[in-house]
Amino acid sequence: LELVMSSLRETTLETGPGRFHVEAGTDRTSLEIAELALYGGGATGGAALSSQAPLKVDARLDATGIELLPVLRGAAGVEYLEGTGNLKLAIEGQGDSVAALVESLAGDGALLVRDGAILGINIAATIRQVMTLGVESAAEQPQRTDFAEAGGTFTIEKGIVQNDDLSLRAP
Repeated sequence: LELVMSSLRETTLETGPGRFHVEAGTDRTSLEIAELALYGGGATGGAALSSQAPLKVDARLDATGIELLPVLRGAAGVEYLEGTGNLKLAIEGQGDSVAALVESLAGDGALLVRDGAILGINIAATIRQVMTLGVESAAEQPQRTDFAEAGGTFTIEKGIVQNDDLSLRAP
């Protein structure tokens, strides 16, 4: 089954055009995201669910050029990170309950945010204020910390995400 849409709007999130392939069988259901426009970028990926005991799930996502602030605001009410992001994710797991499924999750991924800012704090101005013993006021500075690039790779093992190479490059 192929599904084509011009947009999808939920209370706090919306998408642009998308094309999906759905296959439903007696023991396996899958959804393939052939293309999906999201906040200035796009995504492809897919997910499959096997109903045989134990329940098996695998999913992958490749999102590029996504404007983070509107996504994070709509999905989680987060208003302190802006920039253009790329996310690559692949996970799989199995279990007889939601807890067992989460505890079995394994996979990997990478996140990269470019031309972004952490909103609500100006780290450089704060450091300057400390270095000048408070003589220089950070209050007049914009409360944002711009960065050129932030991100890293991660692995997921037994439901725990681990990152060893998180980096932030700023002016």
